[in-house]
Amino acid sequence: MKKYISAIILMAVVSLFAGAGLRAADKVTVRPGAGISNVVVDRIGRNMNVNMDVDLTKVNIPGNKAYLLTPVLVKGDNSVELPAIGLYSRGSFLQYLRNGSKLSRGETMTYSVKNMPPSVNYDVTVPYESWMNGCELVLRQEQYGCANCKEISSTSDKLGGFRIKTFTFSPDFVFARPEAEVTKSRSISGQAFVDFPQGKSVVNPDYHSNARELAKIRATIDSVRRDKDVTINRIYIKGFASPEGKYSLNEKLASARTTAIKDYVKNLYNLSNNLFKTDFVPENWDALRDYVENSNLPHRTRILALIDDDATYTDLDAKEWKIKSTYPDEYKNLLENCYPFLRRTDYKVDYTIRSYASAEEVEEVLKTRPGNLSLEEFYLAAQNYTPGDEDFNKTFITAARVYPDDPTANINAAMAEMQEGNLDSARRYLRKAGNSGLAAYAKGLYAALTEDFDEAWDYFRQARSEGVREAQDAIDQLNYRKELLGL
Repeated sequence: MKKYISAIILMAVVSLFAGAGLRAADKVTVRPGAGISNVVVDRIGRNMNVNMDVDLTKVNIPGNKAYLLTPVLVKGDNSVELPAIGLYSRGSFLQYLRNGSKLSRGETMTYSVKNMPPSVNYDVTVPYESWMNGCELVLRQEQYGCANCKEISSTSDKLGGFRIKTFTFSPDFVFARPEAEVTKSRSISGQAFVDFPQGKSVVNPDYHSNARELAKIRATIDSVRRDKDVTINRIYIKGFASPEGKYSLNEKLASARTTAIKDYVKNLYNLSNNLFKTDFVPENWDALRDYVENSNLPHRTRILALIDDDATYTDLDAKEWKIKSTYPDEYKNLLENCYPFLRRTDYKVDYTIRSYASAEEVEEVLKTRPGNLSLEEFYLAAQNYTPGDEDFNKTFITAARVYPDDPTANINAAMAEMQEGNLDSARRYLRKAGNSGLAAYAKGLYAALTEDFDEAWDYFRQARSEGVREAQDAIDQLNYRKELLGL
């Protein structure tokens, strides 16, 4: 059962919006004496709502005059006119009735001095647009004379506005404690192409490129042998020969050459013969097939069919002769470009690393030989630091580099990167995080931090169902966000 540690950091500030209006006691008087109060500008879901009270008790309109009051939401070069209020004198109202023409097509509330109510509540909703963040509400006042001729136009100061209110997503970053390894067993492997003179099976370091190939084997062994904390348990050596010539001869050569390389390594390091395990393949037909399959040989398909035909050609010498005699040009190509690489030596070193008992020892190994640490030891090393600080996060990121395919290592590295705000890096680790409840929780955090809240919701619900208790708090935060947005 994995144990978790967590660190809470305020990470994502998601912009939400709420109205900022005048207080109930505030009132602004505009032409022709209308009083504006209780202004609220608010976003409701996908719409913008403007609500205000318009006091008409002190409106004074000279004869044959009319006024158009048009609320306008404005920010920079962007604006939207809201439905207007038309206020008419007795004469201008009679003209309106006779001609059926309002002051503006956007006028939706029309009153004459004769039937004007004491007050009206203005309540209008328009589609929300992104530019409305930080917009202001003003009132344009226009005076009209006879024949609806505009005479005076002015704009009020700000009546209300739309301010930004922030919702801060506060993720709880959860780190899993990996299971302890009873024995830290590791292996390192490679390939070398040690060449031998025809018919010989003695290692000659000066022959062809043998110096370089033998150096590869030595470097592999040296990389673990020089570490005082490492114990070598087994060295595997497996030799391969190419198919040309008699199978019986190839079998003898493959065995003898494998033994020769084993003896070279054993004598070089003065190792016990019991430490070695050897094997050999007389003719490396599998690698030959891979080469042909990925080649552009003219008769590639037919040669592949011959290689795969074990029923007809039970004798490998006969099969090799068939390819050589039927496709001599392709065979020459194989001899020059493929067969040298079929004659190879695979080697592997199995070893164990001792465990580290103290936090100080683990911290030292982390700095010098991080590959020696188990995942649990990386976890213990992180406990020497403050959750969320640079060294804490770096420890988990290093663990994922040492164990690139381990789901727990990738979850913890993703958590660390998200703590530092490195979301692109976190996304790469999440690809290898697996499908556990904690992996779902980590993916939910990434989705929330990138403002994909629908996907985050799904991941958090999955994590909650699989026992990640921190998922409930994340769900509660998303619910609160919905309330603020009116979703």
